[in-house]
Amino acid sequence: GTQAYSPSGVVPKAIHEVKKRFPDLVVMADVCLCEYTSHGHCGVVQNGTVDNDRTLPLLARAAAEYAKAGADVVAPSAMMDEQVASIRRALDNSGHADTLVMGYSAKYASSFYGPFREAAGSAPSFGDRRT
Repeated sequence: GTQAYSPSGVVPKAIHEVKKRFPDLVVMADVCLCEYTSHGHCGVVQNGTVDNDRTLPLLARAAAEYAKAGADVVAPSAMMDEQVASIRRALDNSGHADTLVMGYSAKYASSFYGPFREAAGSAPSFGDRRT
């Protein structure tokens, strides 16, 4: 999942290019790791389960990188406890206090996510995302 927070990753580069060409456009970036992992889960997997606490710093780092690239809003969708607070701290500490965090109020293990997961190649390789 390191490409999620790499300055040379596809999302930070795309955000930067969009903001360069359209500086007044409000850019929102989804923050999750599932698109970047071989197993398709939202975070670090340890002993067959997603490790919430090891995932939070990575999500925060990705959000800060997206803000640095020019994202006006970050939207964490990783279904990790405390992700919004962790991301908010990282944004504030990296000089991006004006970047908004749009938290999801609900996210379901729904078949409506199927097309996205297929396109992103991020369907879980084991288990599911139910909590």
